[in-house]
Amino acid sequence: MKNMLVFILPFLLGITSNESNELANLMHSQMEQGKRVIAIGETHQHKSFHLLLEKTLKTKQTQEDIDIIIVEFGNSFYQEELDRYINGENISIDTIRKVWRNTAISPNTVWDSPVYERFFKTIREINKSLLPKEKYRVVAGGKSIDWTIIKTTEDYEPYKTSGSKHIYEIVKKEVFVKNKKALLIAGGFHLSKVSTGFSRNGRVFRDETIGSLLELNYPGSTFFINSYSKLASLGITEIKNRKIGSLILTSEIWLRDIEANKASIPAYGNSKLKDIADAVFYWGSKEHWVYERPLKAIYQDQVYWEELNRRSLIRRNKKMDESLRN
Repeated sequence: MKNMLVFILPFLLGITSNESNELANLMHSQMEQGKRVIAIGETHQHKSFHLLLEKTLKTKQTQEDIDIIIVEFGNSFYQEELDRYINGENISIDTIRKVWRNTAISPNTVWDSPVYERFFKTIREINKSLLPKEKYRVVAGGKSIDWTIIKTTEDYEPYKTSGSKHIYEIVKKEVFVKNKKALLIAGGFHLSKVSTGFSRNGRVFRDETIGSLLELNYPGSTFFINSYSKLASLGITEIKNRKIGSLILTSEIWLRDIEANKASIPAYGNSKLKDIADAVFYWGSKEHWVYERPLKAIYQDQVYWEELNRRSLIRRNKKMDESLRN
């Protein structure tokens, strides 16, 4: 029964080979037109998205097109060990979990969702069947931080700034300097083609995103695909019968001039949807999106739980919420 559930789950969530082939073909066509980076905005812990991503990475077309996968959900401090794990060396999953557990946003537990561990396992398994020159390389895009030397709030201070600039520098080094082609996976907010705005204490600030930095310094090099939670609620006739996980180009006449703030969070000023993304995924109504939350069993590991509490006291001056494990 367990194996049967694993088999039918993608269909229950609306993800089939049609959607993965559609994504693979779109990425291929964009790279044929000279794009160097396919940037896909991830809604954290979104199960359907990760099923689609895994199925797409298994396609021969994507394996031929993509050299590097750069992900937000990994600490670049452990890049050497991550390379060895992804290449199939004898490194246990228990050892490699520090890549996503020990990031600069810890003790935020977002990366404890099973989708992230499954992602790394999937790439390792795919690589086993590929020739050395065909293997994916996964690059951790998160800031390099060694939590063993972070003892005080002052020690953590340098890591409080936005991670967008750091990930942009990694893309610059790994893609443009080395002349590679990459798939970039990061939170959708980071991958807007324009800078974003936010309010704090009555003042409005502008924040450069990975996307806006790429557009500024390497214009036309990147194709941006994102997900917007309010898209299904806008009552657009042309979108109602779309399949879950399907792609829509924002150049479509009926989509391109929609105010970005109506489809997403209010951070884009007067920008239109076509200004912030080149294509969007359709996931249906927000209330039907399926998330894979961290399992309580993760926090039964007393050593990990005590370390999360230590980090929480440093960053928040309080301990973790006990309901996470009970």
